[in-house]
Amino acid sequence: RAELTGEDWVVKLNVVGKGRLLVNGVSPRSGGLELGNLDRIIMGFSMVVRVVIPTDPSALSAEDQNAVLAAATMDLSACLAEVRPEESEAFRDVKFYLDSLSSRIPPDKMQGLLAAVTPSCFQVDEANALTALVKGWGDLKVELEVIWDLFNCSADDFIVIRVLSLRPVGSTRAAVLYYWSYAKFRQRLELMRDAANRRIAPCTPAPGTAGTPEEAPFLDPWHDPRFADIYSSLLPLRERPPRPASARPAPARSSSPKRGPRHTTP
Repeated sequence: RAELTGEDWVVKLNVVGKGRLLVNGVSPRSGGLELGNLDRIIMGFSMVVRVVIPTDPSALSAEDQNAVLAAATMDLSACLAEVRPEESEAFRDVKFYLDSLSSRIPPDKMQGLLAAVTPSCFQVDEANALTALVKGWGDLKVELEVIWDLFNCSADDFIVIRVLSLRPVGSTRAAVLYYWSYAKFRQRLELMRDAANRRIAPCTPAPGTAGTPEEAPFLDPWHDPRFADIYSSLLPLRERPPRPASARPAPARSSSPKRGPRHTTP
C-alpha cells in the first residue's frame, strides 16, 4: 500500500505494507519519496498512475520542457518498458544462469533471449501474486526455467514454466507438479486473472456456462486435469435419469406438400 501526502505543491509517497509498487520503473526505498511532475507509479500488475503537479512552463528550461513533453506522451507500454528487469523476483532467480550463458552464446542470440525472458519474468511474478490471492501463500509457486538448446529453438521455446507444490503430502521438499510451455502458460495466466476477478467480485455463472473451479476442479488454471478428474465430473451426467417419452421433442415434420405418383406419357 502507499499513501500520498501533499503540502505547498510538494507531493510525497509513503510506502505502507507490502505489495508491488514502482516509481518510474524502480522500487522506492523505505520512507517518504518526493514525487515530480508526470512521475509514473505502477501499483500491482494492472494499474499505472501518472502524477500531475502543475508547473509554470516559463520557469522550466528547454531541456526540462522536452523531458516533460516526453513523459506526458508515454503510453502504458512505454511505462511498463521502463521497469528494470532486476525488479522481478523471477528474473533474479535466473539471472545467475543468464550471466553464465552470456559468455557461451553469440550476442545476437543473447539479446533475443533477454528480450523474451524479461517480459515473461514479470508475467511469472503476476502469476505468483494471483496464486497468493486465490490459493493462499505457501501452497503453489510458479517458476521460470531456461532450456539449454539455444541454437535450434525460437525465442519463446527458450522458456519453460514449472508449477511447484511447496507442501507435498509425505515430503518436506518442494515437488514439481507440471511443466508448461510458454504459450500454455500465457493461456493459463488469462484464466488465473479471471479466477482472481471472481475472488474479488463473486458472480453467478450465466445459464449454460461452466461453473467455478471449485465446482469443476478440471477448470482450475493451476491444475492439469487427469482422466480421473474428467471422468468423475461426467458421472453426474451418466446417473441422470432418462427423460420420459412425453417430454421428448416431437420429430420434425416436413411442410412441403406430398407428391403423387408420376405418370409418363408413352
